[in-house]
Amino acid sequence: NAQDPKEKTGNATQGYVLKPDMRYAYMVAKTEHADNAGAQVSLDFHPLVTALEFSITADNVVGENNTTDKQITLQGIQLSSLDGNICGSFNYKFNNNDNKVVTDANPAGSTKFDQIYMNVPDGAVMKKGTKLDFTFFVVPTKNFAAPQSGEASKLKLTFVYLDTHGVLTYKTASIG
Repeated sequence: NAQDPKEKTGNATQGYVLKPDMRYAYMVAKTEHADNAGAQVSLDFHPLVTALEFSITADNVVGENNTTDKQITLQGIQLSSLDGNICGSFNYKFNNNDNKVVTDANPAGSTKFDQIYMNVPDGAVMKKGTKLDFTFFVVPTKNFAAPQSGEASKLKLTFVYLDTHGVLTYKTASIG
């Protein structure tokens, strides 16, 4: 259940963009068509997945004995759901009146996951002020609405990185 980016651009000074692999951006099209040989068929595509786009900016990294590390090397990012599956095999319900996807998907079979991992190609050196843009494609579901007041976030991001001492470290942040 990995969604590795198609490419990484940028550097620690300019910031990075992890360009998503559009193979994960599933779409559907449906149309009525008369059986006229050679006639063109016009398709109106609609997304089957939700694109969650993130933009983060690195702050000071607190290391051993509360010292501020100069930089880290980001190795990967994991998106996790605390309330349902976000990828795998799913069944979709369509509204036949307008051919659009109802924004809900029901898990089907045993191939379903509550987390997606993204490797960062060759790592990304992050220092204070470095920006990183990335996208995850998830199955649309009503469970990912913004949390209500006092309610905990249902999605979390975990950053996997090497600190300045080469120690593999994990930090998790709630979304929303």
